[in-house]
Amino acid sequence: MSRGSLFIRSGRAELLVASPGAPLPVHIITQVIPSGLPHLLAATPRRARMQGIIPRFGIDLRPTDQAVRYAGLTAPSRTTLRLA
Repeated sequence: MSRGSLFIRSGRAELLVASPGAPLPVHIITQVIPSGLPHLLAATPRRARMQGIIPRFGIDLRPTDQAVRYAGLTAPSRTTLRLA
């Protein structure tokens, strides 16, 4: 597997990366765009599209009461990566 390998499974694109800088684009999407460019996500279709790309977008999964939701959102990735 090379860095930045793209897999298509069940009509969903999944990007698997093995690079120290790999999380940066996700951080930009989940943190910088909503806080610095909120107008880009003001329309419901745009927000829905973003949630289609990043299922956890707009959801704070840190509280302990979100553990079940977190497990459900990460299950497909764990299965694909054979971590489960």
